[in-house]
Amino acid sequence: MLRVAMAIPMLSRYFFFVLIFCCTRVVGQVKNIGLPYIKNFTKEMYRHHPRNLAIAQGLTGIMYFGNGDGLLEFDGTSWSILPMPNKSAVISLYVDETDGKLYVGAQGEFGYIMPDSLGNTSYISLSKELPPGTPGFGDIWKISAYNGKITAIASNMIMVRDVNHQWTITQPLGHFFPAFEVRHKIFVFDSGKGLLELQDNQLFPLRDSDVLEGKKISVMVPYGERNIVIGSEDGSLFMYDGLQISPWKTSAEKFLKQNQVITGLTLADGSIVIGTLHNGFLVIDQNGKPLQHINSSKGLQSSSILSMHSDEGGNLWLGLENGIDFVELSSPFTAINERSGLPGTGFASVHDGSRLYLGTSHGVYYKERFTYEDPTTGDGDFKLVENSSGQVWNLDNRFGELLIGHNNGAFSIKDGKAERIVEGGTWIFMRSENHPDFLLAGGYSALSIFDKTKSGSWHFKNMLPDFRESFRIMEEDHRGNLWLSHPHKGLFKLTLHDSLSRFTSVKFYNVSNGLPSDFSNYVSKIGGVVVFPTEKGIYRFNEKLDKFEPDPRFAEYFNGKAVTKLVEDARGNVWFVAEQRPGILLKGNDGYKLSDAQFGKLEGKLVANFEHINPIDDWNVLFGTEEGFVHYDPSRHQKKKIPFFVHIRKVEDSNDESLIWGNSAYADPEGLKLPYERNELRFTFSCTSYRDLEKNRYQYMLVGFDKTWSEWTSRTQKEYTNLPEGKYTFKVRAGNDNHELSETDAGFVFRIAPPWYRTATAYFVYLILSLLALAGTIKLIYRQKERQLRQEKLRSERKIIKLENEKLENEVNYKQRELASLALNITSKNEILDQIKTQVKLVSSGMNDEGRAALSQIIKLIDNNIRLDNDWEKFEFYFDQVHSNFLKQLRETYADLTISQLKLCAYLKMNLSSKEIAILMNVSVAAVEKSRYRLRKKFNLEHELMLVDFIQKLSP
Repeated sequence: MLRVAMAIPMLSRYFFFVLIFCCTRVVGQVKNIGLPYIKNFTKEMYRHHPRNLAIAQGLTGIMYFGNGDGLLEFDGTSWSILPMPNKSAVISLYVDETDGKLYVGAQGEFGYIMPDSLGNTSYISLSKELPPGTPGFGDIWKISAYNGKITAIASNMIMVRDVNHQWTITQPLGHFFPAFEVRHKIFVFDSGKGLLELQDNQLFPLRDSDVLEGKKISVMVPYGERNIVIGSEDGSLFMYDGLQISPWKTSAEKFLKQNQVITGLTLADGSIVIGTLHNGFLVIDQNGKPLQHINSSKGLQSSSILSMHSDEGGNLWLGLENGIDFVELSSPFTAINERSGLPGTGFASVHDGSRLYLGTSHGVYYKERFTYEDPTTGDGDFKLVENSSGQVWNLDNRFGELLIGHNNGAFSIKDGKAERIVEGGTWIFMRSENHPDFLLAGGYSALSIFDKTKSGSWHFKNMLPDFRESFRIMEEDHRGNLWLSHPHKGLFKLTLHDSLSRFTSVKFYNVSNGLPSDFSNYVSKIGGVVVFPTEKGIYRFNEKLDKFEPDPRFAEYFNGKAVTKLVEDARGNVWFVAEQRPGILLKGNDGYKLSDAQFGKLEGKLVANFEHINPIDDWNVLFGTEEGFVHYDPSRHQKKKIPFFVHIRKVEDSNDESLIWGNSAYADPEGLKLPYERNELRFTFSCTSYRDLEKNRYQYMLVGFDKTWSEWTSRTQKEYTNLPEGKYTFKVRAGNDNHELSETDAGFVFRIAPPWYRTATAYFVYLILSLLALAGTIKLIYRQKERQLRQEKLRSERKIIKLENEKLENEVNYKQRELASLALNITSKNEILDQIKTQVKLVSSGMNDEGRAALSQIIKLIDNNIRLDNDWEKFEFYFDQVHSNFLKQLRETYADLTISQLKLCAYLKMNLSSKEIAILMNVSVAAVEKSRYRLRKKFNLEHELMLVDFIQKLSP
């Protein structure tokens, strides 16, 4: 079903829309002045079949069209098509206002649409429910649903399904075509029995329907409170009051009979729109008087109207032979342009009570009347004033005759013809309060003075050549000074001499005198006081300070905006143009009230720097535009807002362009859960304010991600990338050209799941792994502690070993010293004994034999003590202890070593010199060297290898 974006309870939704309808459908009568704005939707724009046979609007504003290719949908931004199962054209549409369901009738097929699981529009066939044996049928001319019953009308039968889904089939005597629903009553035209009403599944002929004999009925629309207007293809109109049918004669009859009536509808104001096959559509009021006629020459794509629909705003949608058109029938704005017979850009206008004169870039044009005119006769076309061709700048009828400010001079209109008063481009006319008998004319380069002839006509008097500036915009202040605006320089204050032949004072003002800029400064008079619209609001002139300052009366309304035009009307209201958008300050007892929302239609369309506003009266205001003029009727301004809605049409994965949620106006997503891989999303949205589609603006916010609403934008898409997991709501709202907001914000709730590595299962696994890791860590720490203890023990053991080694080394060193000391002691002892022996021998030479024998014993004793055998054994014992059995292993390795050679090896191991060794061995140094040589040979040493180094390296 159709859903409103806000959460309205199902049972109360109907009453909500009834309330909106009642509050907003009251609009003024269709305008008779100018042409309504028309938006053409070509087949190239919607890219499907050119013919559109039916139109309906859903409760949330979406437009639907029965197209030759299927059901065509338009949401204000994009078009989409839903083909029928049998690929046939859609011929009829019906929206059930109780639940918003859209029913579709096609060729040999009928049903309704609803969203699928992804929100896409899908079609549900009802024709498949028909009882077996039901005859085949062709085009469904009418389909409707009321009080639980669904009625489908084809050319050869009427099919009704009741609340219990039971079908009743009614077949005609002749041929059904067409069918109508008026005030929930169904009527069919039977070629055999005429106009019939369907009641309780039975057909009853209307009373007095004989008057319709021979007529092919094409229109049945409500009229007033109870009546129905009946129209036939030949243009005849009839009135049916529920009891009898009688002809309805109108002034539109001639037009209708010439153009073949095809379709019709009743507008909210009671006016009737009749669509024709050959000449567009005609709007008639409740008296049958033509109000508006629009065809292809006035803006339609085609003059063949196949279907029509009046939307919630009272505007008209047309299904054409070739395309779709949107006509702003309810708008207070209408265009007076080339399609109205008025060429050129609009610069000036005046209404003299009987004629309307419009000045354009092509000349001056007029109409005889500015009230009602029959649009079917062509009598209201504009006519060119003779001799006025060319650029017109100004029209003024305040001075007794109609004056023209023209590119070719100043003109006066007399007897329907423009007569030149003076040559040279003329901008403006003004009468000075100090010189009421003269007229001032601002020209391209000087000020001209006009006076009256005896006949009462204005004629050129003289020119003031001493000030050569363009007098396009000027006003006179209360002191008689002329204020001249030069938009590209600044402002001039001029004082005229009483003779009107020269200026007595000329003073120039620019930014140095308090103006916000040297450019775009204008002059206006409001309430008899000269004011100055500028780029930064409205300024006034302070005479005491001789400078400009902001005018406090207008500060709150414009707030620094660029104001380019001010016009005061007869009621004291001030019409303005600010930032290229018109508006009005409504005069009140305590100041002004700003009103500009309704003028969005004209924003940017007025002629820049030449804006023209002419408030003729309470019903007629003219604006000059680049394409002519726009007529505005303030009385038709809709006080109540026409509701429009904003829709989220699609949600896509922006990575692979795949659809996440569809393009249906019928579905309201309750919330989707998306995998983490789909965290880059594109949202597409639209709104159903169709008046000026290009001026619709949007704000969006992703709740859960964005902090505030976005800036207003015309873009209808928003992308988000790399969204983290979590719950989000994408919200969007819309605003139209009248600064109105959509009824509700559209919302799309979704949740992005975390990646697999951040799911609950993953966290459980992480917990288990963490516990295992903790256990492993504890075990690792324990092992590391053990390792540390082992290392500490090892370091202690190494320290002990080191200490022991140091102790052993000390012991070795000590024993080494003992050995050295022992060897030295032995050497010293032997030296002493040798000396004693020498002395004894000297003494014995001088003694007797007995004495010599005694000394001989002493010498023998000394020789025994000099022998080192016993000392050597002791030395060898200690030496092997110090040097790990060095001598013992040396004997085993080199068995042929002598005692003397072993001693030499021991002494070399102790690193003793040859001299020290000679003493210990009691030989000469030469003998030691010789022994060393022999020892090298025994060891087979190379020449370059030192004997000492070899001995030191021997193990151990």
